[in-house]
Amino acid sequence: MGYQSYKGIQEATATSITVEMDIGENGTIGGPDANEVIRYEYDAGNEDITRSTNCGTAQPFLGAAPSSTAGTRTVRVINRSAGIKNGPTEDVAAIFRYFDRNGTELFPGRAPGDIPNIRRINIALAVETEEKDPLTEQYRPMIYSTGVLVRNHAIH
Repeated sequence: MGYQSYKGIQEATATSITVEMDIGENGTIGGPDANEVIRYEYDAGNEDITRSTNCGTAQPFLGAAPSSTAGTRTVRVINRSAGIKNGPTEDVAAIFRYFDRNGTELFPGRAPGDIPNIRRINIALAVETEEKDPLTEQYRPMIYSTGVLVRNHAIH
C-alpha cells in the first residue's frame, strides 16, 4: 500500500477506511509493530465488515465469515439492501461519511486530496441478526450509528 504524504487517514471511501500511526515511535509505519496500519472494509457481497492490519489478510470483524464452519456468524451487514446511501445523490451502500470542519460533506473516495480536511466521520451500520425473532419469524434488523471527531488529523 502506498502511503500518502500526510499521516493518519490514508484511505477514506464510503465503504472503507485506512488509518496509520507510528505506535512504536521508530520512524516507520507498518514495520514490526502490530496494528500501525488498520483498514476496515464493507464487503457487500458477503454482507460483513473485514479488518486488516499492516496490509495483511482481511479478517471478519463482526463474527465468523459467511463461509466459515469454525464459528457462528452473529450479524449480517445489510447497508446495501437497507438503502443507506453516501449522500443524497450517491448510489453507494455507505458505511462511512466524511465531513470538514464546517460540516460540509466530503467525498475523498473521488477526491483523495480532501483527506487532510476530514474532521468528522459518521459511521452507520444496518445489521440483521442471524437468528429469527420467534414471534415474527423475521430476522431482527438494527441500525447502529455514531460520529467520530477526528482529533490531531490536521497535525503533520
